[in-house]
Amino acid sequence: MRRHALYVAAALGLGLAIRLAIIASTDYAPTADAASFDRHGVSIANGHGYPPSRLAEGPSAFRPPGLPYTLAGLYAATGTADTETRWTVGRVAQAIGSVATAGLVGLVGLRLWGDRRIAFAALAIAAVFPAWMMWSTTLLSEPLFLFLELAAVLAALAFRRQPDRLWWILVAGVLVGLATLTRPNGVVLLVPVALAAWARRPGRSLRAVIPPVVAVLAAIAVIVPWSLRNARTFDAFIPVHTETGFALAGTYNDQAATREDCPACFVWFIPPEYVPLLEPGMDEAEVEAAMRGAALDYLRANPLYVGRVVFWNAARMVGGGGISLEQKLGRQASAPSVLPWFSLAGFWMVLALAVGGVTDRTRSWPRWLILVPALLFASVLPILGNSRYRAPVDPFLILLAAAFVVSLLDRVRTRDAKRALEIPV
Repeated sequence: MRRHALYVAAALGLGLAIRLAIIASTDYAPTADAASFDRHGVSIANGHGYPPSRLAEGPSAFRPPGLPYTLAGLYAATGTADTETRWTVGRVAQAIGSVATAGLVGLVGLRLWGDRRIAFAALAIAAVFPAWMMWSTTLLSEPLFLFLELAAVLAALAFRRQPDRLWWILVAGVLVGLATLTRPNGVVLLVPVALAAWARRPGRSLRAVIPPVVAVLAAIAVIVPWSLRNARTFDAFIPVHTETGFALAGTYNDQAATREDCPACFVWFIPPEYVPLLEPGMDEAEVEAAMRGAALDYLRANPLYVGRVVFWNAARMVGGGGISLEQKLGRQASAPSVLPWFSLAGFWMVLALAVGGVTDRTRSWPRWLILVPALLFASVLPILGNSRYRAPVDPFLILLAAAFVVSLLDRVRTRDAKRALEIPV
């Protein structure tokens, strides 16, 4: 037991040491999404709340509040004046959270199979998984979302083992709500969590309905305060954010459809043909609604295009964009130049091992658990696709890869044992 704990500590320590080394060795300045999250965190920490919109007139709800308020808490404690200090504080916190997530991957493996070897293998792979290192050393929402996602899965697994402890499913619902406020497609986690809550109760009795209802209500209770803020701010129903219309418009337009360097690839926010829809004085919610309407009109006029988007996004999710796309993502994260190469190669290795583990190991997974990566993967395919948006699926690939590695080791040991028992004639 003590030796196992030492192995776990060593694996997690190695993962954290590598991340801290990346942070120390890079000249970091947040760009694109990371710069926006940093700006929001600074504004909130300084008591000004969400900063004004940069996409329209007036206030903003473009960024989900999970990461901005997390950064704001860190910045409030350490100060915002010195940019290098606050960026380092945020990045170190992200690194620690990513390593903690690796620990959760191991716990999920232990809950699923009760095998410490698989749990440790999954934890060790997650701790040094290069793609996660790229996202956990910058100010993006992936590390926080992954932590909340896996914590919700663990709470649901705990409820299935102890169905009389309703508070486990309450915690799972709260975590789904927080995940949704971090990345809005996290709302799809409500489906598997509700199914997990239902699975251990007999029939269709009232008693069977209570746990899934508790999970859903807990998630809604977490999300509603932010929805009310948006309703007061924009006089419109905006559950979490105003990003949807901009994201759809960035994918469903002629420029994206005719790109040769990146087929059916997202174009930054407001394509030229949609600019005439904008009028002076429109707030962010009105611009988002205009963009969403135009994108849906484009989709209705070109119904086959969505299939092309899904195909190419799926290809990019599994590394089909090649090293050039991974390098572009690495530059946005201010990652060392070699890290995108490791990110791509590391993912392909894990994917190959995970394919080997699918046949043997997914049979023992509850069906609701399979829905977690499936729904998260499907929820982004019609709009975006790259290794960053694949991140919520990676833990399950890592679990399958770890199980397959242990299975291979067992086969080798069994073969060697048989050979040792053979008696020459």
